[in-house]
Amino acid sequence: MKLIGSNELTELDQILLAILDVDILDALRLLCESSADWWLIAHLIDLLLKCGCKLLTVGDDDKSQIAEYLLLEYGSSLMSNQRYLTVMSYLMIGITVFECLASWR
Repeated sequence: MKLIGSNELTELDQILLAILDVDILDALRLLCESSADWWLIAHLIDLLLKCGCKLLTVGDDDKSQIAEYLLLEYGSSLMSNQRYLTVMSYLMIGITVFECLASWR
């Protein structure tokens, strides 16, 4: 696709085109390549999976592997940036949610 007055698409242009083309996997790939911050990517895939997004055109095992990889990269980036309090808050929220769910039985 050639845009008027532009010889080359920027990273943001490519991401937006992938989203507008409803190519979620390509949009996620481009986001991973263009950003050193895994926060958006990890939370976006989590939201897509939790809402039962049918736009991810891979099998269920592949979806969980993609999500697991992105979440692990996000966790690794938090630990490498010495954001230990953020990691601990995620763990505490997870434990609290698990306890609430267990008490509902």
